[in-house]
Amino acid sequence: MQTDIFRGHTVRTEVKNNRVWFNLTDVYNALGAGKPADTVTRIDPKHVDTIDTLTKGGKQGMYYVSERGLVRVLLTSRSWRAVQFQDWADERVEQMLGGATVDAAGVVGGSDDEIVLRAMTVLQDR
Repeated sequence: MQTDIFRGHTVRTEVKNNRVWFNLTDVYNALGAGKPADTVTRIDPKHVDTIDTLTKGGKQGMYYVSERGLVRVLLTSRSWRAVQFQDWADERVEQMLGGATVDAAGVVGGSDDEIVLRAMTVLQDR
């Protein structure tokens, strides 16, 4: 597990099977909105994982989302920080995967998610 800071909020990440996974509770705390458990049901199960973390009480399962799952969270977020978080997360993924060129959905090249995210960013800027 690795930790980083987004605007004063700790965000835990894991690299698993060459994919970066973001702690869903940390993402919501950084965005300042919502309940992570409600989101899990709206994300494709292949983009949500429970990763055991050690706490004072022993092992505890925490929800993590893949880069693609993170895009889904951010697209449905009403937080003004969502676009800033996406930019930060993109840079973080690139660093964690050794500087590989990775887009917002976690893949090289364009994707439907990337196109939607760019369109939403343009509309929000207007």
